[in-house]
Formats: sequence, structure tokens, C-alpha cells
Amino acid sequence: MVLLQLDPFLNELTSMFEKSKDKGSVWVTLKRSSLKSKLQKRKLSSAGESIEYRCLIRATDAKKTISTSVGAKDHLRFQASYATILKAHMTALKKRERKDRKKSTEAEKKEGTSTTTSFCYKEEIARGRYCKASTVYPCQPGKDYYGRGPIQITWNYNYGAAGKFLGLPLLTDPDMVARSPEVAFKCAMWFWNQNVRPVLDQGFGATTRKINGGECNGRRPAAVQSRVDHYLEFCRTFGITPGTSLSC
Repeated sequence: MVLLQLDPFLNELTSMFEKSKDKGSVWVTLKRSSLKSKLQKRKLSSAGESIEYRCLIRATDAKKTISTSVGAKDHLRFQASYATILKAHMTALKKRERKDRKKSTEAEKKEGTSTTTSFCYKEEIARGRYCKASTVYPCQPGKDYYGRGPIQITWNYNYGAAGKFLGLPLLTDPDMVARSPEVAFKCAMWFWNQNVRPVLDQGFGATTRKINGGECNGRRPAAVQSRVDHYLEFCRTFGITPGTSLSC
């Protein structure tokens, strides 16, 4: 694996997004890594030396894959630059969204899906109130808690809990998740770490149950299969073994 320096990586990433304006997708993954083999880590540990962990970042458009690693001193610069790249290409996503909305809206409504389609939708198409009685995170007047962001966070109790964790007024201003790419991804990471990450070792089906359990147990088999198909496509792209227990 060849690692680029941060600035060349950001330039290449921008180019990928430019090329995917009209067609295609860009996938970006982040992983904690020491960039050392198990043997090297054992030797460092035996010698009493500390192991420095960095953020390993990979991006691919299915034709080309680029990688970089970011240390603690550069992570804020990367976050700011990545948010700028995403913001700069939101217009292209919106154009594709308008183009695809007419042909996809009916299908989405039939499925009742509350998740994104290849990250093209920052707000749920089949919107609802998503309000559940709660003394801790009560629904606010005139506010709807439908899906927003990369994982389409829903329900007042999730907006409230995410807002409390992030120090943001998401219960009173849920639209903040759709307005700000930075907030959107922070909420997605909060939901992932809080709900999905603990069940990763149980298979892809378990993650579906955590993200949208309403699809499971035969209630919406077409939606579940769609998730599995996307997952298998990602696995093929990144050369990853999909494992077992794919359905819920």
C-alpha cells in the first residue's frame, strides 16, 4: 500500500469528486492503525516502547484507490479540508438528486426507506414525524425528527442523545444535521459508535437490525436485500470477505 502525503491526497480526493459529479460514487473509509505489523508491535511492546496510532484514510471511485495517514497534529486540518471538499460538491449532489428524485421517489415511498441511497440524499424522502413520548428528550413544537445525514438519524430520542453528546441543540434544531456536513458526519459517527459498532462481530445483518430494525424479520425483505447487495458491492470494491449472517 502506497501512502500519499496529506496535501496530494486531498488534491486527488477533490479530483475524484469532480469526476463523479454526473455519474459514479466516491467511498471514503477511516481506520485506526499503527501502520506496523503484529511482529513489529510485539517487539515495541516487549521493549516497553509506546505505539503511535494514526488515522488511515482510503478513498476509491472503484477505478482508483488512494490512501494517506493522519496523525494527531494534522487531524483537525484534515477534518476541515474534508468538510470543505464535501461542501463544495453538495451542489453536484443536489443536481443529481433532483434528476433522480422523480424516478426514485415512488420506489422509495413503497419501501418506506429511511436511509440514504449511495449517500445522495441528506434528508429522508418518505418523511414522518418520528416523535415518541419522552420526558428526557421531548419533541419540540413544529419539529420533525425524520432521517437526516449519512446514516439518516431518526426519532426525537436519538436527536436528543446525539445533541447532548455533541453539545448541540439538535432537539430544538434537527435541521442542523442537514445544513452542516460537519454536524451530519458527527451524528453519524455518534450513532455508529453508540449502536452499530458493538455488534460488528455478529455479521452485517446485526448492523441492519441496529440501523433500521423495522426492516427485519420478514417485514421488508426487499429493503434488506438492497442493503445486502450494496454491502457485497463495497466488499468487492475493497477486496473484503463479506462474512456470514448477512440478512436480518
